[in-house]
Amino acid sequence: MSTRFTQNKQNGLLAEKIAREDFIEQGFSIKKTGIGSDFIAFKKTPGKKEHQIYVEVKYNKAELSPLQKKKRSAMKKSGIDYIVYRVTSKFMENYKKENGIEDNIISSINLGEPFTNRYIASKNENFRIILPWKCPNCKRNSASTISELIKNFGLRAMGKNGTVRNQSWCRECR
Repeated sequence: MSTRFTQNKQNGLLAEKIAREDFIEQGFSIKKTGIGSDFIAFKKTPGKKEHQIYVEVKYNKAELSPLQKKKRSAMKKSGIDYIVYRVTSKFMENYKKENGIEDNIISSINLGEPFTNRYIASKNENFRIILPWKCPNCKRNSASTISELIKNFGLRAMGKNGTVRNQSWCRECR
């Protein structure tokens, strides 16, 4: 079951990347929101007011959460555009083929600035790393790459299943 969860998470991240690329190709700028929508797309047309669209990206048949429905309703009442950008499984499969993305290799979807979070997991799910990472204790030390993560934080193997993850606190705080 968790393999399916991981695959859905990766498809969701990739769907968001596809949506952002599409909006950027259409001349929009993107700003991450994170609560109730994935991002806001902005477009400035000369002589006109800047147009903004709140965008929630969904993969295949995924439904809006109650929070997302509430956000959509609030945006509609305020006269602000809110759309659900849907990426179908067929489109996703074609996109993966065209871009050489395979399901059976370690996945790292670089979302670019300001989308810097990357989730890295192996097919058997015994390797989970989140980048960038910041020490939750001192909030000074951080890592953007795996080598920085190992140097500043280290990795840890979790109990029974041996899953390898980020060490939470930096070496200085431990």
